[in-house]
Amino acid sequence: MDADADLAEAVRSRIEALCPILDQIQESTRSASISIGVLHHGEVIFTRSRGFCDVESQAPADSEKNYLLCSLTKAFTAACCGILVDEGKLEWTKPLQSYVQFRSVVDPVIGERATIQDALSHNTGLAHMDLTWLGVECDYILGKEDLLEIVSHLPPVHDLRSGFHYNNYMYAVAGLVIEQQSGRPCYLDAIHHEPSVLKEIPIIVSHKSNITTYAIGENTYSLAFARAMIPSTELKMLFLNGPQREHVIGRTSRPRLILYHNGVVLGNSHGLGDGPDWSAQAIAQAMFDLQPPIDFAEVSKQRAKTEYERYARVAADFEYLGNEERSKDRFNVNLEDYVGKYVNSGLKMTLDIRYDTAKSLIMVVNNVSSQCHRLSHFAGDKFGFLPSSRHEFVAREFIDWFT
Repeated sequence: MDADADLAEAVRSRIEALCPILDQIQESTRSASISIGVLHHGEVIFTRSRGFCDVESQAPADSEKNYLLCSLTKAFTAACCGILVDEGKLEWTKPLQSYVQFRSVVDPVIGERATIQDALSHNTGLAHMDLTWLGVECDYILGKEDLLEIVSHLPPVHDLRSGFHYNNYMYAVAGLVIEQQSGRPCYLDAIHHEPSVLKEIPIIVSHKSNITTYAIGENTYSLAFARAMIPSTELKMLFLNGPQREHVIGRTSRPRLILYHNGVVLGNSHGLGDGPDWSAQAIAQAMFDLQPPIDFAEVSKQRAKTEYERYARVAADFEYLGNEERSKDRFNVNLEDYVGKYVNSGLKMTLDIRYDTAKSLIMVVNNVSSQCHRLSHFAGDKFGFLPSSRHEFVAREFIDWFT
């Protein structure tokens, strides 16, 4: 057995020894299933699936089941662009409007000059506004045919190439460019038979913009990958658990540059914290013997309690702030004054306010049946649609960006 094989076996043994911890993480976070894959020098050295891909039918999870990849798909998008550049069908620094009808009515300079590289590095300066396309229950609330029109009306948060601002819309635009230049909607499917589809890798993985400007070590973004020098308090900024400033892996180990996004560990639910994230950090810690070791089973257990209390905190804030405003402004509400359709033609968004009962209103977003919310009076002329219970908050997959 050569040295490389010895190393692969040693890494595999470390991960296998970690399995009881991974099981505890899954239990703490109430993750229905977690699937893991680890590669070393292009070879799969470890796979593991535990739990159910469908809880109701008790169908077991395995490596052949489909999982939601989330932002790991950005790597596929960048890979497709790299192939097209290699084939001479695309240029990294050529304006997007050379390929699709991309424009910005708010900032014409962005429309005229933004490139595929700007789009993939989150450097266009356009606001992300994810809640204009993603509704509750993970439903899309707009049509693909409206994409370019909506993007043209996104407000800028800063000038082109003047700073990092995460924007999923621009990856959708990149997808249109891939379709246009390749002539097919599923480009990687059409070339899966090639030994390697990875092209332009130095461009794809190199630093393009700073995610933060205050980090001592690297905390940057390339094309589709975040780059971080560990140890780092900013690691996992792009994950649901958020940055972990108390639980920093590898505090006393030598610095290592990592490329990351969602992936390596996949899950099919988000119950009480991001189980796949904790699992991935635990695996990285074991693989590279990062010191001092963090007990991720205990960390995930602590975070699960915080996650369970999330709805109660939001509901308490909603009630407290509403009472504060109502105490300052005695406002008589006439529901009839609010009934009607509120339209933003640029963002292709319609909020339809209707009577639910004679004394209550509902709001339907973009005429999508799943996007129906019961409104409650907050204060003054403000209404909210806070779910009535934690069960509804979780079951309908409400997105809360702030707690």
